[in-house]
Amino acid sequence: MGETIRERISGYRKRAKEDAGFAKDLCLQQKELYAAITDEDAKTRKNAALLFGILPWEEKQKAEIAEILYETYDKEPVLYVRASYLKALEDLHVELSDEMMSGLKERKRYIQTHSFTEEENKHISEEQRRLLCLTDANQIHTFNGISKKVPLLLTLVKGHEKYLMKELIRNGLNAEDIRKTPFGIRVMSENISPILSSRIYDKIYFIVPIKKDSLFTFEDRREVIQNSLLMQMLSNYLSGEGCIFFRVNVMLQKEDKEEKHKVANAFSKTLEELYPERLTNAPDRSSFCTKKR
Repeated sequence: MGETIRERISGYRKRAKEDAGFAKDLCLQQKELYAAITDEDAKTRKNAALLFGILPWEEKQKAEIAEILYETYDKEPVLYVRASYLKALEDLHVELSDEMMSGLKERKRYIQTHSFTEEENKHISEEQRRLLCLTDANQIHTFNGISKKVPLLLTLVKGHEKYLMKELIRNGLNAEDIRKTPFGIRVMSENISPILSSRIYDKIYFIVPIKKDSLFTFEDRREVIQNSLLMQMLSNYLSGEGCIFFRVNVMLQKEDKEEKHKVANAFSKTLEELYPERLTNAPDRSSFCTKKR
């Protein structure tokens, strides 16, 4: 039996990574590569897309290649293939058109606001990571500081609370504005500098005020988030365009990994559904953009 298209394209990918001359020659075989990226076999399309991303295209070719990758991605019906087109677009290092960026952002918004089965989520999550790389990875937000007393929570290694409290007082904070809680040290302050100079605490959390008499329960999370000052705080404290990347940490008095995972996933999804244009869950943002564009 002769070599199948899938085997040939897979072989091209492997050799192109090791042989620069061969990779350059492949750039002249666009007709064959175009046929492979629209082949009826899903794995062939996936390999062809990834191959497009690693080839040394000339600058004048990249816009056309990007257009082809985007169009095939937009039409791709198989979930596990879709992220491959995005990876190739990322590896091209080419500026995408406004139309492409608009389409990618719309797809990202769709993913954030819709529910998928457990099986679908395995592939959707990879596609979402690649969408973030293309649409938001270069966005930068600057912390503007605070200008009035706000509640903060400082987490630290248990047993070091009294040392942190003494250090904060030495640094100029008032003792009445500092108290111990089950999760760390709660501080009321309008100046973050005395806190930043300490090496005892681990993280600083801004406590988000919620509607008076509201109980922040798991079941009522959507309503409570909407009635909180979260978005106002983000607007006040951060300047910059594009989505804000976030991660959800769950602190329980009794360690329960399964419960923490359940709560973190639910809150992350709720935040994205409520504010798809503003918030994007990225637990480890550095892990999914392999190259800077």
